[in-house]
Amino acid sequence: MARRRRPEARFFREADVHAKIAEWQAALASRDAIIDQLQEHAAGLASERDQWRDYAKAIEGEREELKEQFRSLTVNANLMVERLDEYDRANEALEAEVEALRAEIARLKGSGG
Repeated sequence: MARRRRPEARFFREADVHAKIAEWQAALASRDAIIDQLQEHAAGLASERDQWRDYAKAIEGEREELKEQFRSLTVNANLMVERLDEYDRANEALEAEVEALRAEIARLKGSGG
């Protein structure tokens, strides 16, 4: 088994070390800024999603109301058709009575009434 060598002791200039630290701090700050932007964007998306959900619920409620109105209108239309049929039958009966009365009047006029 190969023995690991101990890393060489190297010396760095203080300015290089501080520059590298500043570089890493800038990278971390940039990363944190990106994370904050993404969190804000995610919050905006969640808010928009919630608004769309609320809108969908409202539309669903309106849809149910319209279905109920349609059912009610269908019932009313059927009742009106039934009434129209009743009125047609009553009208036919009245027309038959009028025709009978006209015939009676003609008969009475003809008999010298």
